[in-house]
Amino acid sequence: ARSLGVQFVQPYFPTKHSRLIIDLTQGQEDEKTYLLNFTRLRPRLEHRFTPSLSGFLGYRLEFAKLNNLSSSTIREIGGIKREGVLSGPTLGLTWDTTQDPFNPRYGTIVSLNADLIRKFWGGDYDFYRVTTEAKKYHSIGWQTVLAGRVKVGIAEAFGNQTNLPIFERFYAGGEKGVRGYGRRRRSPTSCSPPSSRWRPRSATGSPAAARRRRARRRSRTSAP
Repeated sequence: ARSLGVQFVQPYFPTKHSRLIIDLTQGQEDEKTYLLNFTRLRPRLEHRFTPSLSGFLGYRLEFAKLNNLSSSTIREIGGIKREGVLSGPTLGLTWDTTQDPFNPRYGTIVSLNADLIRKFWGGDYDFYRVTTEAKKYHSIGWQTVLAGRVKVGIAEAFGNQTNLPIFERFYAGGEKGVRGYGRRRRSPTSCSPPSSRWRPRSATGSPAAARRRRARRRSRTSAP
């Protein structure tokens, strides 16, 4: 991914525990199945409720354009809008008990993020997306930290599936996903193992059914 952006930060707004952040980004994401060009404006108001609990409320306004899409990709996911505007509110909460955000040795981080993108806010897409992530750190001595991470999400279109952009869907694979698979090679519509293509077959087309048919043919041939 490549991006160029500017960020405005106004601390102590509107209280000493809050700050206003405005991000403007122009970027490009080059994936194997598509090339995404985007212009993104994301203002948000962050607030720290306690030393461990913080949250934000913001807005997402983004123009996205897809290129280099193959017909097989479009057919597999049931159609794609090649360009459009994403518009809607976004919010998040974070619970952080680590002692150092850059080099945590113990503690827990739990985060929740949600986007509600709707057409009646002036956009071209219609969906919601919620993700939650939990991280746990535990020092076991010898300058070694045991770390664990779990991430869960859901994204659903309102109405037609083309209302959920391909770049907002969930995939796995690669060094931070499912090992043994290439980056973003696993999805809810994918069932391919790493080294071969697998398609569901009916009971009559399974290997066990084929063996039974061969056994019946041999018994008929050997009958007097």
